[in-house]
Amino acid sequence: MLVVELNKKYLIGFKIIMFLISIPFVVDAYEICITGSYVNKYGHEYTPEGPTRGFYSYLIQKIVFAMFFIWLGTFGSKEKSHVDPNDK
Repeated sequence: MLVVELNKKYLIGFKIIMFLISIPFVVDAYEICITGSYVNKYGHEYTPEGPTRGFYSYLIQKIVFAMFFIWLGTFGSKEKSHVDPNDK
């Protein structure tokens, strides 16, 4: 898994930003699950009963991006184990 190591002074800010970035993806995935469909930028509506797999691929894409940024905001970021004395 991807782990980001940061100086302690940047760590909490990084985690907050990752959570903020994940919010639109979480909201989109939630709305798709609740409504059971989504409309793309061309105005085509996709549902699970549709002839293509567009609905599921779009839903999975939103969930994957949300989980990636949530991962970076929780366990995917940690304090540097070796701090360079010249790094300020």
